[in-house]
Amino acid sequence: RKKYAEVAICTNEFFAGVHLAGNDRMIGILKGSLRHESKDTVWISSIVIDARYQGKGFGRMTIDLLLEYLKNGKHMENAYIAVIEENEQGRMFWERLEFTEVRKIEKHLKFQEKYQNVIIMHKNF
Repeated sequence: RKKYAEVAICTNEFFAGVHLAGNDRMIGILKGSLRHESKDTVWISSIVIDARYQGKGFGRMTIDLLLEYLKNGKHMENAYIAVIEENEQGRMFWERLEFTEVRKIEKHLKFQEKYQNVIIMHKNF
């Protein structure tokens, strides 16, 4: 809860539910932050789609809609994500969305009792 509570008080953070069109049923969440230090940039920190709806294009649709909105409405042009190197399915998801690896950070994150390498990926949109 604390991780998502910060969104309520920070103006550059966003947190959104992913809903089916014409329905109020939430099937996922999206969280990230907008950065304006150099070129306008979005960091996507979390996207979670309910297991029953995975593999049906909802994740891709969510990211496509987000990037389209940020490009046209907020004049953003760069997106970054971080994914654990061993998360092959996650890396493939971002690669299909044309994100490319820009950096690998060795043993950066402790996950499942083991320090994991993290891959930083980027997309100019």
